[in-house]
Amino acid sequence: MNTRLQERNPQAGSSLILALTLTVIAATAAGTAYYYAASQAQMNRNSTNILQARAVAEAGLNLAYNQLRANIALTNNPNPWPWTNFGNGQYMVTPTMTASNLITLVSVGQFNGAQTQVRMNLQYYPAQQSGSSLYGPYVFNYVLYIGGNCSWAGCGTFNGGSIYVNGPISLTGSASWGNSTGTLTVASSTSVGTQGAATIKATTITAPSISGKGVSGTEIIGKVAAPTLPSIELSPFYQIAAQNGQVKTGSISVANGFTPPGGVLWCVGSLDFKGTATGCFIATAGVSLEASAAVYPVNTNWPTIYNQTGNINFAGQANTYGFVYTGGNVQFAGGGAMQGGPVIIMGNLNKAGNSTMTANIPNAGFLITPPIVNSQQSSNTLQRLVITGWDMI
Repeated sequence: MNTRLQERNPQAGSSLILALTLTVIAATAAGTAYYYAASQAQMNRNSTNILQARAVAEAGLNLAYNQLRANIALTNNPNPWPWTNFGNGQYMVTPTMTASNLITLVSVGQFNGAQTQVRMNLQYYPAQQSGSSLYGPYVFNYVLYIGGNCSWAGCGTFNGGSIYVNGPISLTGSASWGNSTGTLTVASSTSVGTQGAATIKATTITAPSISGKGVSGTEIIGKVAAPTLPSIELSPFYQIAAQNGQVKTGSISVANGFTPPGGVLWCVGSLDFKGTATGCFIATAGVSLEASAAVYPVNTNWPTIYNQTGNINFAGQANTYGFVYTGGNVQFAGGGAMQGGPVIIMGNLNKAGNSTMTANIPNAGFLITPPIVNSQQSSNTLQRLVITGWDMI
C-alpha cells in the first residue's frame, strides 16, 4: 500500500503568526486610542467643572457684596452666607474684618466635584457728612509717580509736569527729560543721575544725591517726603461692568476696535491688547500691549488702564492715553508711549528704546471722578463699600 505524504507549506505558519501579531497590535492601538480619548474627555470635563465652580463662587461674591452694601452689619455674623445652591452648584461666602474698615470676602464654589475659591477685598467708608462729595475728588499732583526705581535708557523723552520716584532715577544713552520752554520738576527720595548724552532740563531737581553733567536746573540736595496717594474707588466701575456683562475671568484678548458696552471691562485675570481699544479697562493680574496697540480713555475722568497686580508690558509702538495705574512694574521695549497722564507705577519703570511720555496735565492735579451708579440715597446719608482687589486663591 502506497501512502502519499503531502508537503507542508512553510509560509502557512508564518502567515498565521503575522496575522495574530497584527491583530494584537490593532487591539492594543484601539485600546490606547480609547484610553486617550476617555482621558481627554475627562480632562475637558474637569476643566469645564472648574470654570463652572469659579462662576458659582463669583456669583456668591456678587450676592455678598451687594447685601453688604445694604447692610454692613452682616460682617458681625460669623456665617451670613452658608452653603447655598446656585444652578447645579453651590457656594459659601465667609467675611473677615482685617481692620476697622477693611473687609475680605472669600467665596468657595463647588460644581460637579470641582471646587475653587475667589477673594474680594473691600474698604468701608461710613456715611458722608451733609454737603460732602460722594466719590471724590481724587487729586494726583504728579504726572509720573514711581514707587520703585526708574531706569530710563535709549533715546526716549519726557516732557512737562512733575515726577516723583521713591527710588533712584537713572538716565542713560541719549535719554532726554524736559526742554528749554517746558516746566518740569523732578524729585527722588534716593538719587538723580545721568550718564553719557542723557539730559534732564528741569526748573528744580530735588534728591539727597544729584550727579551727571547732563543735569540742568535748580538743584536742591536734601530729603524728599513721599507724597500721599489717594485711593481710587473701583466699586462703581465694577457695577457698570457687571450690569453690561463685562466682568470676565482668565486671560482676555482685547480685539482691535473694541469698546466695552457701558465703557468698562473688568477682568479677574490679565488683558492682552491686540490693536486699538477705547474704554476703562481694569485687570487684576497684568496687562500687555502688542506692537500696534493703542488704548484710549472712554471718559477723560476715568482710568484708561487700572492694573491691580502684575506688570504692564509695552511691545513695539504700543501706546496708552490718559490715566494709567499699575500695582507692579512697567516695561518698555521699543518705541511705545504713555501720553496724557497721569501715570502711577507702584513698582519699577524699565524703559528702553525710543519710547516717550508726554504730559498735558497741569501741576495743580488731575481729577478722577468715578461714576455714581443707581444711587437711591441722598449724598448726606450714603455709605461706601469700595472694591480694592479681586483674585483667585
